[in-house]
Amino acid sequence: AGANVGYTALFFYWCFPEAKIISVEPDESNFLVLEKNISLNHTGNIEPVRAGIWSHRCNLLIDKNFRDNREWSFQVRETSEETNLKGIHILDIMDDFGLEEIDLLKIDIEGAEKHLFDDPERAAEFLAKTKVLAIEIHDERISREDVYRVLTENGFSYFNYSDLTIA
Repeated sequence: AGANVGYTALFFYWCFPEAKIISVEPDESNFLVLEKNISLNHTGNIEPVRAGIWSHRCNLLIDKNFRDNREWSFQVRETSEETNLKGIHILDIMDDFGLEEIDLLKIDIEGAEKHLFDDPERAAEFLAKTKVLAIEIHDERISREDVYRVLTENGFSYFNYSDLTIA
């Protein structure tokens, strides 16, 4: 989640060539490069999804007014208007692709993790189906302690490594 141009997806493909990899990216220009990288590397088991991770299915807009306004530094926000960018939850992705569990869930979604962890019961639903979580927590949007509490309540231990929390 937050695939950018797909370097992490390609890394995981090379390490685990039999794995099913779902790469979710909301930004159109990043997504086009993601698709090109998948094609150039002949990685048939990486599925690109142009969407933003959210608490439910909805319409989203990209807001480029986040941090340093660079290409990796933007957020999505919900809108009542019809858009070509959809919001989806982790559980929606699992349903859409027929997945029973997730071996590794990588999340770097520039603050939208708030929408995954604000409702602890909904978070528990996808965490119960996740073996390992690697998440970049954006403290401007959600309390790190709240995320840690939800992880602990769902049986995860965790540690921090650079910008990531590994659970």
